Amino acid sequence: MKIHFTNKTIEARGGLATIVVKLFEVLESRLWVQAVLPIEEKSNNAKGVYEKVLATFLTVFSGGERFSNLSCWSHGIEAVKKDSAAEWLPKASSTFTGFWAKITT
Repeated sequence: MKIHFTNKTIEARGGLATIVVKLFEVLESRLWVQAVLPIEEKSNNAKGVYEKVLATFLTVFSGGERFSNLSCWSHGIEAVKKDSAAEWLPKASSTFTGFWAKITT
């Protein structure tokens, strides 16, 4: 597993996030999300389903218990974006709220 670092300081949880991103890549989780998750974004402003799912998992793996705990790992967001090949990752908890509300039972 190859790990990249930016010139910014990365604390323990940001480092953990980059390792989890690489694990997700090895597991081909992007394909799983596309095949299994019943969410289709139709807005011109939609940024991507996988990126939001990835950010949710990173929040949970970093000890987050609420959507607002996004800050648990987001201080390492530039490294995570580089390692995940994502152009964008959520920075606001309201992104999660709107996204996950699209699933109905």
